[in-house]
Amino acid sequence: MTKNVALSVFVCLAILFAGTASSDTTDLTGTWVLDEELTKELQPPIKKHRRGQGVRGFVGSGGILTPLPGGGGSPRAGAPGLKTPLVLECGELTLDKSVDKVTISCVNGLKRDFNAGKLHGRFTKLRKSRLTEAYQSTSRTVRHLIKLDKKGNLIATVTIQPKGGVAQKYVRAFNRKQEVSEDTSQLEESASSSS
Repeated sequence: MTKNVALSVFVCLAILFAGTASSDTTDLTGTWVLDEELTKELQPPIKKHRRGQGVRGFVGSGGILTPLPGGGGSPRAGAPGLKTPLVLECGELTLDKSVDKVTISCVNGLKRDFNAGKLHGRFTKLRKSRLTEAYQSTSRTVRHLIKLDKKGNLIATVTIQPKGGVAQKYVRAFNRKQEVSEDTSQLEESASSSS
C-alpha cells in the first residue's frame, strides 16, 4: 500500500511540475532580451517598389531594419507625428498581462498598452502565447504579431504599409531573461575576489 501511495505522490508531483514548466514556456509574460543574431536571421528581405526602387523610410544597423518615424513612400507617411512601433525600439522589454490588456514596458522607460477588443480604431486579440493588433491611420496601416515560437523565443513582427506604398515587415526576436539567483551571484563575487 505504501508503494502505491508513494507512486501516486510521485505521479502527482511530476504532473504538477510539468504543468508549471509548460506554463512558463507558453506564456508571453515576463522579461525578454533582444537576440540580435536570431533577429538578423529572421529579418525578411527588403521589398521593392514595382519600379525596382527599394523601400524608403527605414534604417539598417547590423542587419536589423528599423523604420524611420513615418517611413514609406508617400509624403504624408513621413509626417513627424508618426512614431516607430514600441516593440521595435526595445532591447529589453517586460510583458505584463491582465484579463483584457497586455502592457509592454521597455528598459528605456517607454511603455504601451494593448487593450483586447476594438478600442480607438485598434483591433487587438490576446491569447496565452499570441498577441495581434491592427490599426489604420490616414497615412499607414500597422499590424503587430507577437508570439512564441516552438523554442520559446518571443518573435515580434510589425508590418507597416504606407498609404500607396509597399508593406515592409520588421522582425525582432527575444529570449526570456534568465534570473540570477543569490547563490550564483555570491559564487561569482567570491571567485572574482579570490583571483
